[in-house]
Amino acid sequence: DNTSSEIGNVLGFVCEQLNLIVNKHQAYSPEFLIFCSLFHHVSPHAYRFLRESGKCILPSYSTIRRVSMSSCLSPAIEQADSHFLHYITQKFKCLSLHEYHVFLLIDEIHLKPYFDYVGGKIVGAAFASQQAATTACCFMISSVFSSFKDVVHVMPCQNLESNTLFNMIKRVVLGLEEIGFKVIGAV
Repeated sequence: DNTSSEIGNVLGFVCEQLNLIVNKHQAYSPEFLIFCSLFHHVSPHAYRFLRESGKCILPSYSTIRRVSMSSCLSPAIEQADSHFLHYITQKFKCLSLHEYHVFLLIDEIHLKPYFDYVGGKIVGAAFASQQAATTACCFMISSVFSSFKDVVHVMPCQNLESNTLFNMIKRVVLGLEEIGFKVIGAV
């Protein structure tokens, strides 16, 4: 039943807030950290307002940053089958039924080609290449029936060929459909 699930979620939130008030050193639950991380990502200003209002206890900005940094959001890691569309798979669980019908939007962002050392790894290489990426092919979705929009995949590339782009679009569309989205078209 949807109502009992909603009541359970609210009671879980209230219990966690009470534990945080009583036990100053209580750790946040993983579900709450993910929720807060998504909330901060969607609207940093609303997160800051709610956190500073004192109406509920939310993780600090540095905690949110650590959670985000540890979630393997690197485009290089995202290319692997085990992490492909991982972010949007998690986000899908928070969406309403009417937000499942989407358009796939594809855009290109020009990059300054260089390598960097981040988190113990060298980043900046193009997809299937050892050259520095000069563009990032961004795959986004936009809901047909709501204002929901989000980036689902980023592919750093250099000299992108049409067959590679076609195969990646196909892979993204099939992946989104497998998650539960209904891809209406591509733009």
